[in-house]
Amino acid sequence: MEPILVIVQNNIIGPDSASVERLYDLKGSTEGRLSPESSNPLSVRKDLNFMESLEDKLILDKPSEERLM
Repeated sequence: MEPILVIVQNNIIGPDSASVERLYDLKGSTEGRLSPESSNPLSVRKDLNFMESLEDKLILDKPSEERLM
């Protein structure tokens, strides 16, 4: 049996999910990374959805920015 590599990442948003307007699952790839449109603002979007939306920018508060860097 071949070994399986599993990567687990922390959520940088933390418990303050009330400030979340949109969710994106960004992998840094565009292969198969488009989610269907949804009327639910908290449906998870992917890389191509993020790139297609010109109004969206990655804006973080200072503590989140420091944890990300």
